[in-house]
Amino acid sequence: MPATTEARTEFAFGQTRVNEAIVACALERYRQAQGQFPESLEPLSPRFLPNMTHDLITGAPLLRVSLNTWPRADNPPGDPSRA
Repeated sequence: MPATTEARTEFAFGQTRVNEAIVACALERYRQAQGQFPESLEPLSPRFLPNMTHDLITGAPLLRVSLNTWPRADNPPGDPSRA
């Protein structure tokens, strides 16, 4: 049985990564349409994200983290304006 449990856990982690990629794409489509990212994930549904997904490990809704700390192409490492 441990192999079955491990396989389920691996599947859940993999599916969660897929779900996060889908949300990331929806966030980018929203940003392109609205000019900025939403404050939460709710504005993505239903236009940009038809089915709101959840974390398969915890069962909790996916959370939006601050995008201000993520690297961006227009703010490369070593750029003095990068905080």
